[in-house]
Amino acid sequence: LELKAHIRFDWKDERLTWDPANYGGVKHTYYAAYVAEDLEANEIWVPDFRLYNSAESIASTFDAALARVTSNGAVTWSRSGTFKILCKYSDIVNFPYDRPMCKLEIGGWALNGRHQGIRSVTFTHGQIPGVTAKSSYAKFAIMNVSASIHSYEYPGYPNE
Repeated sequence: LELKAHIRFDWKDERLTWDPANYGGVKHTYYAAYVAEDLEANEIWVPDFRLYNSAESIASTFDAALARVTSNGAVTWSRSGTFKILCKYSDIVNFPYDRPMCKLEIGGWALNGRHQGIRSVTFTHGQIPGVTAKSSYAKFAIMNVSASIHSYEYPGYPNE
């Protein structure tokens, strides 16, 4: 499945704060922020974010984008691109009239929950704000969008 999407990350980095009065009233600026896979290319820290069931890396399918930083250390990083998802379809008997489901399995790779928490935005009636359900492209339509968060503990790494 290929899904055109726009992902947005918001976080606070106390190391990026400044007093606008000391810098001619500048209240925000922009920094190069690409992907966590190439830390040397970034001017600031970016979230460790992966699509686990991806057919292709987000680094190659999402556009590079600048991160906007405000004087209080609030960072916003938005990128658009295409998720190339390996879906585990089931119950496809009457194609193309079935309603197959495809999960996007998203999370951190190198950083555990102690160092980074990934969470979705607030839901309203099971919908993700900004996602248009029942919009279509070609012959297929997105009928419903929902999300859930799962935390895992692995034997041998009880605090990670």
